Amino acid sequence: MTNADSLARRIAELESEVAELRAERAAAADDGAMLKTLIEELGRRRAVEEQLRQAEEWLTLAQEAGRVAAYTFDFRTGRLDWSPSTMALYGFPQGEQPTLERWLGAIHPDDRPAVQAVAESALQHFGDVDQRFRLLRADGSIHWIQDRGRIHFDDEGRPVRLVGINIDVTELVELERRATEQGERLRLALAAGRNACWDWDVATGQVTWDTQLNALTGVADFGGSFESFWALVHDDDKPRVQAALDRALGTAEDYSVEFRMKRPDGSVRWTFTQAKVVCDEQGRPVRLVGVDSDITESKIAQNALLESRLFLMSVLGASPDCIKVIEADGTLSYMNANGQAVMEIGDFSAVAGRPWVELWPQESAPLVRDALATALGGRRSRFEGPCPTAAGTSKYWDVSVSPIFGEDGSIDRIVSISRDVTDRRHAEEQLRLLNAELHHRIMNLLATVQALSRATLRASSDPHAFDRAFSGRLEALGQTYTLLRAQSDEASLGDLVEAELRPFGDFSDQLRFCGTEILLSSSTAVSIGMILHELATNASKYGALAHDGGTLGVEWRRDGDMVVLRWEERMAPAVKDASKPGGGFGSTLIDRLVRQLRGTIARDWIDRGLTVELRFPNC
Repeated sequence: MTNADSLARRIAELESEVAELRAERAAAADDGAMLKTLIEELGRRRAVEEQLRQAEEWLTLAQEAGRVAAYTFDFRTGRLDWSPSTMALYGFPQGEQPTLERWLGAIHPDDRPAVQAVAESALQHFGDVDQRFRLLRADGSIHWIQDRGRIHFDDEGRPVRLVGINIDVTELVELERRATEQGERLRLALAAGRNACWDWDVATGQVTWDTQLNALTGVADFGGSFESFWALVHDDDKPRVQAALDRALGTAEDYSVEFRMKRPDGSVRWTFTQAKVVCDEQGRPVRLVGVDSDITESKIAQNALLESRLFLMSVLGASPDCIKVIEADGTLSYMNANGQAVMEIGDFSAVAGRPWVELWPQESAPLVRDALATALGGRRSRFEGPCPTAAGTSKYWDVSVSPIFGEDGSIDRIVSISRDVTDRRHAEEQLRLLNAELHHRIMNLLATVQALSRATLRASSDPHAFDRAFSGRLEALGQTYTLLRAQSDEASLGDLVEAELRPFGDFSDQLRFCGTEILLSSSTAVSIGMILHELATNASKYGALAHDGGTLGVEWRRDGDMVVLRWEERMAPAVKDASKPGGGFGSTLIDRLVRQLRGTIARDWIDRGLTVELRFPNC
């Protein structure tokens, strides 16, 4: 039955009562005053009923606007009455009389036992109702209902009726579900990232934080005050934290700081804190809401990386090689300090960012390009080539080029290590020259022996004399090689001249040498000995010592920082058309040796003779 039907029934009952009273009054006394009184009373009742009807209309509108459905249960009659909005909420036809069985049948089967238990408890024990359940409507839709009811008692304490409301809270439940899911996702995200939230009321000093901070700090019972938090901050980091807080509270800017937290077990954890400052209407900071992130592992990794980098830099700094990092586009991005020194680069910025190949001469550029291409292909290569320093000093380099792989396996950069092998190359060149000289010396030695043999044979009257003279000359020649091979720290220039010319000592009337005492370094002595040997060999084969009557004079002297050696050969007047030696290995060797000495040589071919003047520094 609807509220309107109840109202109409009530009005009818009142009218019946008025009629009975009117009959009673008419029968008792025909008094118009009494009838007037009754009419006035009826008028008042009608006014009250009209106010009641209007109130019920307002209640109905309020229920519909708020999606609130009302119901009553009469304990005396067992009657259940629903408002029209309740009938609409449950999808029941208007005018149908609801029952407890009909109501329970509309509830979702999974929720029905619990709802029935609450209803029975309320009816039996007269307790209030407050429960939430699902309503399964005939169209299959599900609505969440919040059911709240209260028992009303008469003056004698007996239950009269249960008055309640049903509120459709489907949207609220959905919002709560979403909020729960989002909160759980946020909690999982914070936990996965080792983060924790907190809220600080600046005025009261109250700090609220989630349980993840307990795991970070190792504190089971956080005091909930700023002092409790402050006690956890490492003493060495408190000035930095205080400065960040003062800045945030003074400017209302974001709060951000890294610091260490001391745990009760003595261990220390690093945290990175970020917070927003919340201000009141006057712009005064009243709260800080932030997140703490546990960055201990990253700090450990950062320190390990720093130590590794410092170790690497010390290794690179100790290496005498030129170590370079080259970007994938071929430009130079790094060079160690020793590398800059050996390359005579005063300021690395002068070459940083330049293509590495541009630092090499044109003759070496193809080697460099091939090495870079090989590295970009993921392979290591090596080459040797000349490249002058930034100051122009000639250098020769042994270069290895290797790829540096990134985390995804791609070529990130290229590392090149260049070793100065200039001395080794010079030594190798010198060795090749000495090997060639050794071969040439052997050939010259054989020629010298042959020339000595012929000269000795011409001057010997019998085999015994030849044997003595020839053996002596061979011994003198051996002593010359012994002197050269010894390579003592210093050697007398006069001893070198004598050693080279001693095999021809029997021709004392043909030989003349003199000069001041000059000591030569071992390297200079070897070169001068070779030059003297070549001149003496040529003289024995083609010049003054190859013909009767020829003369050879050798003189030496100092001229400032230079040493001047003069070699002069003269032929006998009877010698006609003496052959002039061509540009053979001997002449080439002499020229090379002179260049190594940083000296000069002048040859003057004159009639029946040769003059050679050699100038070189004594170092």
